[in-house]
This record gives sequence, C-alpha cells and structure tokens, in this order.
Amino acid sequence: MVGTSIQNSGFSAPQSVLWSAFFGNTADPAVVERSFGETAANRTPALPLNYFTGNVTRPMIRFGRDFNRLELATLEEAFLEQDEDTVRRTWKTWREQAQNGDMEARERIYTFWVNRMSDELVNAETRMIRFDNGEITDGPVDPASLREKAIFGLYAYYLTNRGLQKKLTANVEHLFAPLMAIVEDTSLDEQDWEHHPRIWGEALLNIIYPNLKPWQQTTFLENQKTRFMQGTGEEERQRILPRLAVLHEKNPDLPFWDNRLRPELAQWIETIGKKQAPGDREEAKYPLLLLSLTGETPAALHKFSGPGEDPDLQVAVAWIAGHKPTQKHFDLLKNILKDDAHDERAREMALLSLGEYLRVDQHKEKALEVITAFLPGNGQPDTPLEEAAFVVTGKEKRLSDLQQPGHYIREWLETDADREEYRRLRDRYIVSGFDELGTAARNMVDRVLIPYRKYLPDLISAGRRHIITSAAQEAVTEMPECREYLGIRTEDGSLYDSMRGVALPNGYAVTAHANIRPDGTNDFAHEFFHHIHDDVLKLRAERDYSNETAWSDQVETVQKRIDSLYRSAVDESRTMDYYAATEDSEYMAQGNSAYDVRFIHHADLMSYAFSDGYHDHLSNIRSKLMRRDRPLYDFLESLPDKLLWKNPTSVRIRITSS
Repeated sequence: MVGTSIQNSGFSAPQSVLWSAFFGNTADPAVVERSFGETAANRTPALPLNYFTGNVTRPMIRFGRDFNRLELATLEEAFLEQDEDTVRRTWKTWREQAQNGDMEARERIYTFWVNRMSDELVNAETRMIRFDNGEITDGPVDPASLREKAIFGLYAYYLTNRGLQKKLTANVEHLFAPLMAIVEDTSLDEQDWEHHPRIWGEALLNIIYPNLKPWQQTTFLENQKTRFMQGTGEEERQRILPRLAVLHEKNPDLPFWDNRLRPELAQWIETIGKKQAPGDREEAKYPLLLLSLTGETPAALHKFSGPGEDPDLQVAVAWIAGHKPTQKHFDLLKNILKDDAHDERAREMALLSLGEYLRVDQHKEKALEVITAFLPGNGQPDTPLEEAAFVVTGKEKRLSDLQQPGHYIREWLETDADREEYRRLRDRYIVSGFDELGTAARNMVDRVLIPYRKYLPDLISAGRRHIITSAAQEAVTEMPECREYLGIRTEDGSLYDSMRGVALPNGYAVTAHANIRPDGTNDFAHEFFHHIHDDVLKLRAERDYSNETAWSDQVETVQKRIDSLYRSAVDESRTMDYYAATEDSEYMAQGNSAYDVRFIHHADLMSYAFSDGYHDHLSNIRSKLMRRDRPLYDFLESLPDKLLWKNPTSVRIRITSS
C-alpha cells in the first residue's frame, strides 16, 4: 500500500461512512492544523473524529478552536471537571509519550477511548454531545447515529491494537445486546453493504466472540447462519462463510454445529441437487464449502463436478477435493484434469489440490503420475497449468531451499565480489528487521531484491529505506522512524496505526515480518515495488548514461507501457483483484507480489471459488497472474532486463527452482 502525504494533498473526504468507519480517534489538533492549515476549514477532517459526538453533520465540523473544544468536551468527565489547561496538558503529555514509544501511555489512551465508546454504545439515549450554533451541549440526539459511530470506533481500536486486544475485550458481555439489535435490524437491508452498520456490528461481534457466554455465541451464530443461507449476494456470503469456519475452530463443541448448521446445509445441498440444469446450480458452492470447512465431508460432491456446471462451482468442488483427501476425491480430480471441457480455473485448482495428495502416502505415487503429465517439457512453465504442476511437484524442494542460508545469493550471483556488494547494498536499504527474520524469510527478501540489485544505489540515493517490523512491533507507527504518523490517515482513509505494510511519504517502506511467509504471501515484494515504480520507472535517473540509449526516452517508454497495461486490465476486468484496480502503482505492486509467490497454503486458495478471488488480495500466485493478466506477467518477467540494458544477460538468472 502506498501512503500519500496528507499535506497539500487536496484531500476531500468522500460521503461514504466506510471512509471514517475503520479506525479510531487519536487526532492531535496541532497535527490537523499543520497538515491542512486554515484553508481546509470547510472540509471533513481526514484525521479521525471522535466517534461519540452524536449526529454532528459534516459541514459543521471545523478545525482549530472548535475542534479543540470538541475533543476537550469529550474528555471533560474523564478528568473530573479539571480546568481546560490541565486537561490539555495531560492529553498532550499522553500523546507525546505514546509517539515516543511509551506503550503504557498508548494503552491509557486506547483504554480511555474504548471505555467511552463502549458506554456510548450501551447508553446511547443518555450520553450525547452535539454542536448547536457552535456550542457543545448534552442531550439525546439520534441514538442510532451514535451507536453506529461507537461500533465503527470500537472495531477499529480492537483491530488496530492487537497487542491490547485480549485486555480490551476482557469484559464485553454488556455489548452483546446493542450489537445484536443492529445486526438483526432488517430495516437496514436497503443500504449499500459497504456502508452498512450491520457489517461492522458483525465484525465487532466476531472479535469479541471468545469472551461471550455460550448462549450469546449461539444467538450470533444462528443469525449468521440465517443470513448466509438467505444471503442477498456473493459479497455477503463470502464474508460470512470464513467467519463461521473460524468461529467453529474457536468453539467446535458448541451444540449449534451438529444440531442446527450441518443438517440444514445438507438439506440445502439436496434441494439444489434436484435442479435439472447444471448451469443453474452455482449456489451449491456455498453449503458445500461451509460443510467442508466445519469438519464434514460432503457426500454429494461428485454430483456437482461436471464440465457443464458454473465455473465457480467447478473451482469450489476441486478445492474441497484437495481440502478433504479421499480416494473418491482423488478420482474426481483425475476426471476434471482428463476432460479439457472443464473450466481452465477448475483444472488449475485440480492440480493445486492434487499437491495435497503428495503428502498422503497411499496417494503420493498415483498423484505424482497424474501431475507429471502437465509439467513443461523444457523445464520453464509457460501456461497456468504448467506452472501449477511445476509448483506442486517441486514445493518440498523449494521449501527446503528456503531453509538454506543465502540460497538465492549463492545461486543467482556468480562471484564472491557480487555477493558481498549485494549484501552491502541490501543492508543499507533495509535499515532494520532483516536480522530478526528466519532463514526462509531472509531468502524470500533476497529473491525479491536480487533481480533489481543494480537499482539499490538509486533507491538509497533517493532516500528510500525499508523497515521490517519485529514480532513485538506489529503496527507501522510502533517503529521509531514512523511515529510521526501516529493518528494520521492515508488518502484512502485508513489510519497508519492499523497498517502492517505501507510505503510512507517520508521515504520509508514498512513490511510486517509476519507477512513474509514461505507458504503464503510476501508483502515485501509489494512494498519494495512501490519504490521501484516511484524512483526507477517514473523518475528520470541522475546518472550519466550518455553512451547508452537516452534514459529519459527509456523511462517514458516504460511508464507509457505501464499505463497501457493498467488501463487495458481495468477495462477488460482482468486485474488480479479489486486492490490492483485502484491505481497503476497498486496494479504493479500486486502484480510483482503475485509474480514472486509461486504457492500459498491450500486453505488460502478457497477464495478462487468467489469471482476468481477478486475480493481477496492475499491469494495471488504466479499461475493466477499468468491466467488473469498475461501481458503484465510477460512485462514483469522481462522488466529487469529491459531496464538494465547495459548488461542484460546477468540481471535475471532464469532459475527453474526459484
């Protein structure tokens, strides 16, 4: 994710509550004034508002003195009617301590706001603050609006402060009734789902679920089951399905699962199966997937595996057959691969699912025989099916290679001098966190950097640096280099406090160590490519290439090509996911991340059954990139060679085991 500087950004908040819904309210008036100045007085603050200010309308919110008074008014009771100067000094001290890394001060701030918002949610009719001709008064003004703001804020605080989440959610039973009142309010159904208070109420209940009483858990699960079975669209069902699976893992012994959910899912599958036209049975993917995720093997899976079924249903069936390895499911996958009338995505999923059978002794030999038939003849995959076969047959070796210190440095760099120079540049670019990574994660970082190693001096000269967070420092703003962004939003409305990866306006990119996973995503590839895009592909180089092709012409050609790739992919609906469609920089960063990741955990592939994973930007791998956006794949495959025309043959070594 790219974070654009708020200052002079021309920011104007959208009308969507989604913009202000995600994250909490630690805004410092001084930061507001510094970021926007007096000219922004007619704008809604980009920095977080207090979520317990009642039905304050957007045009009435102002910066400067009014904003200070609004914040102080909400603090007044907490400080026992102390004078304004005392309140201001105390709050300023807390924030300064938090920005300097004092975790106790941060906990005091967040605990205070969580308690306030909890009270606003439970007692909305009696606790309100509103503007009235510039004055702040108490009184019951639109309790529903206040409850919604409290839900948005609480969800944001719990999500942002994972280290405090257990402590902040210790006593939450009293929140259940007002949350369920919103979740069960059918009058809200006409609202757009992204703006829906119920969405955030469900998400908040999901977070506090482990600390609810069993009857409260059952009530919430019953609501989610009903909404899932009567869902109004794929987005809602895709949201609820994994939630129910996760809640099952948290409390699998709750009678609800055996007594209510599974029998109703089985009946749903039977009803759909009676439809004569295969193309009309797409809905079967929902109960089939949920039944599989909650511990039961669907008995009727083979009935929905034919080539005439909806493509998403074919993919779902192929995924379930890998999630639940049995002899019948193995035969089902073989049949999908034998018949090229099946959707290409289903056949790709069948190969990826057969990879799960390589770990089962009784199926290993036969599975390998089936997969081998799809391997590329020259050792270099060129189609999604070849890539899938190539990946699953070599997965164990690649995982083993990742455990060898300096694997890619040894394999991809020819001389000791090259290796030493690369390490020196890497250690200047990555200023912290690399040494704390495990061997596999270090190799994954090297795998991303080495093809572009010749450009590390350019990035370093431009002031670009990369930070990898430690296990104890999850949020971006917990890093010393990034504390200036505490309480500040990006252009898309997200709070920097909430992020685990971002390219910041101050030149730093941050990647969470937890998001560099050998069997999953590699966010380092995403954030690093923002630097490559901004300082290599977009900007003119300052070096003297007088004896080579004009650098400015080269850059112009590359950026024009990127613009063309991006526009075509958006127009033809073949970007990797919704996030890649937002702008060209995210399009390229998502593409580079998918190019780097050859395989992810099989469970993470389930989203391919929902519009090919368009709404899940964490499931992208190279075979999907080949299939969805072949022009971008070809561009990324050759990009380092195109840029480094001085010595193109040594830039990217085509290693089939990479």
